Amino acid sequence: MNEGMRGCAADWSTFSPASDTQVDNAVGTLGEHGWKVTGRRTHKKAALTSLAKGPWTLQVVHRTPEGNDYLSLLALREDKACEQAAEEAP
Repeated sequence: MNEGMRGCAADWSTFSPASDTQVDNAVGTLGEHGWKVTGRRTHKKAALTSLAKGPWTLQVVHRTPEGNDYLSLLALREDKACEQAAEEAP
C-alpha cells in the first residue's frame, strides 16, 4: 500500500463458513458501536451491506460463489487527506 494511504483503507476476508444469521449479528453489533446502515443489496449469490461512521464507510459482502462461503469487509476513510493520497498514488 502507498505510504500516504496508510490509515485510509482496511480490508479483511475469509473463505470460512459464515451464515446469514452470523453476518446479520455482526452488522447489528456494528450498529451498537455507532455504525449506521446506509444501504443493502441482495442477489441470488451475494448480499452487500453498506455502513458509515464519521469519515469511514464499510462494505460487508457475504456471498457463496460456486458453493463456497466468502465474507469480505472493506473500510475506506473519506476525508481530504485520504482523497489527496489516493490522487497522488502511483
